[in-house]
Amino acid sequence: MAISTTNYTGDPADASYELARQFRGISLRGFVLTVVTIVTAAALLMVLAWWLRTHPFESFDINGLDSISGWDWTGADALFSTIEVFTAAWFGAIIGGVSIAYLFIRGHTRLAIGLTVAAAIVGGFAILADYTLGELVGRSRPLEAAESASFPSGHALGTTAFFGFAAYLAITHGLRRSLLIPLLIFVAASISVAGISRIHQEAHYPTDVVGGYLLGIIALLTIVYVHRWMESVRWLARPVLGRDVAVVPMKGVTVADSYASVVMLDKKAGTATKIFNPPLVIRLIYWMAFQAKFPYDANPAALEAARYRREIAGYLTQFRFGKNLVAPIVGLDCIGGRPAIVSRLIEGEEAPNDDAAQEFLTEVSLLFASAGLPIWQLNPRNPHAHTNIIRTPNGDQYVVDFESAVATPIPLRGQMRAAAKLGNLPVFDDVDFDRLRAFVQVNETEIRESLGPNHYIRFQAAIAKGEACTKAWQGAELRLASRMIRITYAMLNWKALFVKTKSSISDADVKAEAFLAKGLDIWVEEGRITQERAQKLKADLRTDEAHAAMSHLGAHLAITAVFRFPFGSILRPLWTIVFLMRGLYKAIRGGGKACWKFIILHNPLVILLSIIPGFGGFAYLTAKPLRRKIIIRLMMDRIGRKIPFRLYSRSRIDRLVAPAIHKTPGDTQVEAPAEVGQSN
Repeated sequence: MAISTTNYTGDPADASYELARQFRGISLRGFVLTVVTIVTAAALLMVLAWWLRTHPFESFDINGLDSISGWDWTGADALFSTIEVFTAAWFGAIIGGVSIAYLFIRGHTRLAIGLTVAAAIVGGFAILADYTLGELVGRSRPLEAAESASFPSGHALGTTAFFGFAAYLAITHGLRRSLLIPLLIFVAASISVAGISRIHQEAHYPTDVVGGYLLGIIALLTIVYVHRWMESVRWLARPVLGRDVAVVPMKGVTVADSYASVVMLDKKAGTATKIFNPPLVIRLIYWMAFQAKFPYDANPAALEAARYRREIAGYLTQFRFGKNLVAPIVGLDCIGGRPAIVSRLIEGEEAPNDDAAQEFLTEVSLLFASAGLPIWQLNPRNPHAHTNIIRTPNGDQYVVDFESAVATPIPLRGQMRAAAKLGNLPVFDDVDFDRLRAFVQVNETEIRESLGPNHYIRFQAAIAKGEACTKAWQGAELRLASRMIRITYAMLNWKALFVKTKSSISDADVKAEAFLAKGLDIWVEEGRITQERAQKLKADLRTDEAHAAMSHLGAHLAITAVFRFPFGSILRPLWTIVFLMRGLYKAIRGGGKACWKFIILHNPLVILLSIIPGFGGFAYLTAKPLRRKIIIRLMMDRIGRKIPFRLYSRSRIDRLVAPAIHKTPGDTQVEAPAEVGQSN
């Protein structure tokens, strides 16, 4: 969570000076040392280039080339050929491109931009070297077939800049010592062997490699300086805290800054107030993923969902560790016109990226993953996950930040199917409530014992309220990709579709009859028809012929509900055609009059109408047993009442579809004679 903190003294002048010092990020001494090193390396490079222009083929250069290229020990050619590929520009471009894409997807936008800028700087230096130093020296490659300039070595330049910057990032991002030392050894070996391999392959002279190393040092220091400058000015982020009107300098308040929010730590009040203010790139990524504004900045339901998500996470840690290790949200606020989450302040220090933090992150992430909670903020593979933990003086570790900033299309391992099924792709702080309830059911006895009866009831209430808030939040967003993925998964999950369709069709006639019967009851209550007339129509729907038609009508409705366009428009006519062919086969075999009634039920008109999207589900209303105006009007009325926002009644269409309401002077409900005449 925390990247930098500033203790305000209450004096605006002091606060501004402290902020300027914090965010400038590069000391004068470091700047001078960087400039001196770059100038020295540039001077040596220019001296070497000028000397090689007048002495292109000195004996020590030729002897060094002959000596190294003459190494013929076993495996030398294979080793140096492999190193040549491993340090080639195209190979580095692929690795860099994949790394940048991965960082963007995982939400490390600043680091991804830094790598992009670093790649651009290395490419610029390589092109500049070819068109300036290469032309200045004018020396060809040792091999006659190679016509490109020999000075300086591009492999040495790229390897020094690429691996050197990787080592710099590993050091500055707190890589564990057990991994850092082997990495630094590997970097040093790679840079050294890259130059030797170019000489062994007779692609460059030794002085070409020296020139490449000098140019690589200049490029590396330039990249490091630019990267530190980008970090210090919060590249593509919101304004620095000193200009942020939402943060009011107050005595005794510490401000912790993260990429998408600002946190005000008030020890006196015992609160940590997280003010959401994501930069433009975060807002754009979220909008592209869900076609909506950033939720914690625009959707109150999302903030409520975050409150219950933390409460659920806290109860889970209490179940597993014996105590609640998640800082609870105690309130929601609005500061400077921006939404804020107020949580309980956990006294302690940010956990270092050590073995204890990694062990805790691993255990918590496994617990949350098994319960269906999001874990990217606590994923041990996330190099910044430890910054979301506060370690107290007694050694306890608390989760203090559980809200993400960037949506990602990659769910947890093993949860792709569940995410697609629920429509939680892309992923952003999604809770799989089905998995959560299953987890609680399996561990119900242990959870009850660890939480106690009262907290167990609150735990269940938090799950219910959290699910309701999540649905309200996500339901207010367009989420085109999520909806398409969910629909596509449902269409491709043939086994589940078969089970669902079979279950729906098994009692389709009962559901269709109940659907129409309820409509008749509504008409009776509204005074559109009499109770006697409703009972007679219900009896007509229970005749054998009508019952058979109702069965197929219900099947079409079930297919329409389960299968979306275009599958419904394909399966409905196929359903009718199969039964029509079945009736024709029986009629040819001498099935009698009953077969012809069966054929009339599944007539070509039903087949044609069933193709129409949506309306095709009611095609069997045109079959003879159901071809009655009153039933068709009843079905249309039932459908119209389901149109949202009461558009059916507000547009007065109900007056054209349903029978008119008629009441006698004594307020006795009777059916209008005109409607009775039209009912048949």
